[in-house]
Amino acid sequence: MCTGCFRPPFNDFQKPPTDFRLYRTSKKYIVQKLQQQDIQYVEYGDTMTLIVPTDHYFVTGTAELNDICYEGLNNIVKLLKLYPKSRIYVAGFSDNVGTTARFQKRLTQAQANAMLTFLWANAIPAKHLAATGFGDLFPLGDNNLIHGSAFNRRIEIQWFSFKDEENTYMQATQQQHGMK
Repeated sequence: MCTGCFRPPFNDFQKPPTDFRLYRTSKKYIVQKLQQQDIQYVEYGDTMTLIVPTDHYFVTGTAELNDICYEGLNNIVKLLKLYPKSRIYVAGFSDNVGTTARFQKRLTQAQANAMLTFLWANAIPAKHLAATGFGDLFPLGDNNLIHGSAFNRRIEIQWFSFKDEENTYMQATQQQHGMK
């Protein structure tokens, strides 16, 4: 054997195995996916809010969920399931453009109810859900601008976190996948 010959250590250049099932159920991963799907996530203390643009997730001027957006809606469900004890509030908002305030109030209530029904149909307990339509009240943007008006057409999903809730979910997920 040559004592001066260089022999690199064995390396098959394969990454160590990683179980991505747990990563895909993590809050960070789900929030990244939501942001890619035009859903804003805001966390302020113990309060979490998702801002869902109705222009993308509902058929225009109706309370019918848009079929092509179910991936984003399913990610909302995944995130909410991290907080099984929380009450979830669904609020609908609109701009003040075009129709009467009464119509806007009814439309936003119907959209909030449609979102609530979707959450319930995907195993979020009904006793934890509440929906309200606010019509054109509480605008976030200037209704005189196209982008401001679009930003006002939204569904907000809000819930409050309990300290141990997310850890409990992660432990249950690990046990389900045989990780502990």
